[in-house]
Amino acid sequence: MDNTTSLNLQKTSSIRPDWQYLIREAVLFFIFVFMILFSGTYNHLVDLNSLIASASLLTVVAIIWLIKGQRSQTPLAWPILVWTLLYIPSIFTSIDPRRSSGQMILMSILIFVFIFGSDLAARGWPTELIVKCILLSGIVIIALGWVDYLQWLQKLWQAYPRLDLIYRLPSENLGAMFYNLFILLAMARLLETRAWFVRILLGVYILSCLWLLFLTSSRGGWLGTAGGVICLLVIYISNGKLNWKPTWQKLRVRPIILIGLFIVVIAVAGVAGYFLYKETLHPTHGPILISRTEYWLPAWQGFLKSPIFGQGAFTYANAFNASHSVPPDVVFISAQGTFFNMLDERGITGLLAATWLSIALVIALWQKLSKAKDLSFSAIAGVVAALTALVLHSIFDGFFTAPLGLWFLAIVAGAVLGTASIGPQPFLFKRPFWVLLIIAAVWINLWAIYPLYQGVAQANNGQWSKAAQTFQASIQHDPGSVIAHQQLGLSESVLAENGDKVALDQAISSLSTTTRMEPSWAMNYANLGALYFNKKDLPSAQDAFEKSVKAAPRCSICYLNLGIVAETRNELSTAKTAYDHVFSLQPDWINAYFWRSTDFRKEIHLNWLNDHPLANTPTLQQLLAEKSSQSAFSVWYAQLAEDDLTLGNTQEAEKLLKVADLAYFSTPADHSEVRWVEAELAASQGKINDAVAIGQDAITSYQMQGGLGPGSFGQLYYGPYMFRRPAMAMELVPQLQTITTPDLWGQRMAQLMSWYQILGDTDHTNQLKNELIAQIPDFKEK
Repeated sequence: MDNTTSLNLQKTSSIRPDWQYLIREAVLFFIFVFMILFSGTYNHLVDLNSLIASASLLTVVAIIWLIKGQRSQTPLAWPILVWTLLYIPSIFTSIDPRRSSGQMILMSILIFVFIFGSDLAARGWPTELIVKCILLSGIVIIALGWVDYLQWLQKLWQAYPRLDLIYRLPSENLGAMFYNLFILLAMARLLETRAWFVRILLGVYILSCLWLLFLTSSRGGWLGTAGGVICLLVIYISNGKLNWKPTWQKLRVRPIILIGLFIVVIAVAGVAGYFLYKETLHPTHGPILISRTEYWLPAWQGFLKSPIFGQGAFTYANAFNASHSVPPDVVFISAQGTFFNMLDERGITGLLAATWLSIALVIALWQKLSKAKDLSFSAIAGVVAALTALVLHSIFDGFFTAPLGLWFLAIVAGAVLGTASIGPQPFLFKRPFWVLLIIAAVWINLWAIYPLYQGVAQANNGQWSKAAQTFQASIQHDPGSVIAHQQLGLSESVLAENGDKVALDQAISSLSTTTRMEPSWAMNYANLGALYFNKKDLPSAQDAFEKSVKAAPRCSICYLNLGIVAETRNELSTAKTAYDHVFSLQPDWINAYFWRSTDFRKEIHLNWLNDHPLANTPTLQQLLAEKSSQSAFSVWYAQLAEDDLTLGNTQEAEKLLKVADLAYFSTPADHSEVRWVEAELAASQGKINDAVAIGQDAITSYQMQGGLGPGSFGQLYYGPYMFRRPAMAMELVPQLQTITTPDLWGQRMAQLMSWYQILGDTDHTNQLKNELIAQIPDFKEK
C-alpha cells in the first residue's frame, strides 16, 4: 500500500462518526428533556400522568442498571448513609408521616440520580458529554421562558409601547436556579474551549440565560450568580487557567485605554444596577431580609417545638399557617431559606447530617479539581461554581419542594466524582439492589393515591355519590392521607345539601377527622362549622368558627359565618364584633342585601358607616400608591379604563385594559373586575354579543367563591401545595354562607339584563332577573 492510500484511509477514519458517543448523547438528551417535561416541578408532582411517566422512566433506568451492575464506587457513601438513616426516624416523629414519607421518596431519587451519574462516568461516559446534554436540554427551559416573555412583550407593545410595567417570569426561583446552573456550566466550558464558533454559541447561550435570570426578579438567584461567577474566576485564576497579568501589563502602559475601560465598566455597572433595582420594584417583593423573616420565624418556632428530628419533612406549611392568616394569605410550603427549612423539618440531626454531606461533597470536588485536565476541569469547575450559586441562593429560597433542578445538579456532580471500583466485587455489591426499594416506594405511592385522582375527577363532573365511594376507597388505600378525608367530607356535604340525611353526619365526621389530623387549615374549621350550623348544633358551630378565625384572623368568610351563628344564638356582642371584621376585611361587601336582611344587621351596618364615613375612606388609588407603584396593579388600569369609557375615550380604555391584563392581580376578584370593564368596552363598541359573553363570565367568576373569597373558585392551595395531591374545584361546602352579590354586582347584573334585552334574548333576561331578585330581594335599579 503506498503512502497516498494510507493517508487517505487515515483521513477517512478520522472523520468517521463515533456512533457510541452519538448514541449516548441521544439517550442522555432524551432523558434530560423527559425530566424537564414530566418530572420534579410543582405541577409534575401533582399531575398523575407526569407521575406515572416519571415512575416508568425511573423503573426502566433502574432495571437496566441492575442488569448491567454498578461499576463505580459510591461517592460519599458514609455521609449519604447517615443522612438517609437519620431521615427515617424523622418520618415516625413527623406531625404528618404521610407527607414526610413522600418527601423522602423524592430525596431518595436525588441519591439515585447522584450515584447513577457517578456510575455513568465510571463506565466511560465522558463528563463533558453529560454537561453538554444538560446545556442542550436546557434550551427547552430557555425557549419556554423566551416564548412567555415575548408574548407578554407583544401584548404590552400593542397597548402602550413605552409603558414602564414590570414583568416577572413564572416559577421564578426554580427558574433562577436552573439559569444559574446553565450559566456556570456554559461559562466554565467557554473558558476552556479554543474554538471560536463554540465560543460564540456559548456566549449567546449565556447572555440569553442572564436576561431570563434578570426577568425572574429573584434577588437570591442574582446573589447566587454573582457568587458562582466569582468562584469560577477564582478557580481558573488560581489554577493558572486564566492568566490576567499579561493583559494588565499591556493596559498599565496605556492609561487612556485603561481609563476608558474603567469608565465603560462603571457605566455598564450603573445601567445594570438601575435595571436590577427597577426589577425589584415588583409588587411581590419586600426588603429581602425583612420579607424573609415572616417565613424564617415560623420555622424557628417549629424547630423549638421539636429540635432533635424536626416537625417532619415537607411539613413547614403547618408552621407557616400557625403564624399567618391563611386565607387571605397564600400558604407557603418552604421557609424560603434552606437553613431554616432544615431546622424546622429535620431538626439538629438533619441539619448536621446535611452539613456533613455538603462538606464531604465540597472536599471531594476540590480534590478532583486539582487532578483534572481540559474539559474534565471545566466540568468540575462548573459544578463547584453552580453549587456555590445554589448555596448562596438557598439562603433566601428552598428547592427541596420542587427538586428537578437538584436532580440535574446531582447527576453532573455524581459524574465528576465517578470512580471505577478497584478489583473484583461480590455479586451483591456489584448490583445496586437498593434501587428496588426506591422503585417499590414510587409505585406503592402511586397505587395508594390513584383512587384520590379518580374521586376528584368524579366530583368535578358532578358524580357526587360515586365520588364519595371512591374517596372512601382512597382512605382504605391511604389511611394517613389528610386530603382524602377532606375531599370525602366535601363530597358528603354536597350529598347532604341535596337531601341525603345520613350524609350530613358523615360529612361532619370526615371533616372532624381532617381537623384532628391537620389542625392548621382555617377553612376546614369553617366548613365544619357550616355543617354543624346546618344540623342546628349551634354551640359546635360557633366553636368551629371561632377556631377558624383563630387560625385565620383576617378571613372575611370565617367572620361572616361566626357572626351569623352568634346572631342566631342572640350573642349580639360577638356577632357585632365579627361583622365589624367583615366590613374591614372585605370592603366590597359593605353594601349588600345581607346587611338589610335583619334589624340587627341594619343597625350594625348603619353604625359602622357612621363611624367610617366614605369621605374619610382612602380611595383605591391612594391605597395602591401607599403599597407600591400604581402602575403595577391591574385594578388601577381597569378603573382608569372605566373612567375613560365614561368620557367616551374608547380607544384609550381599550389600551388600558390590555395593560390591565398584563399587570399584577393582587386578589382573585381583580380578574372579575377587569373582565367586567372589558364587557363594558365591548358594549360601548356595539359588540353586544361579546359584552354579554364577557359580562356573564365576570359575574359568574365573582360569584363562584373559594377560600380566598370572590373570584377564587378553583384556585386551590390546600391539596396541590400542602400535600402534592389533587383536589376538587369546590373548596367551600354549600352550607357555608357568603355574600355572592353585593349591590355593585347587582347593578352589573341589571346591566347585563339590558344587553340581553338588546339581543332579544327573553329567556336569559328573565333567568337573570329571577337570580337577581333571589339574591337581592329589595333590588332597585339605579
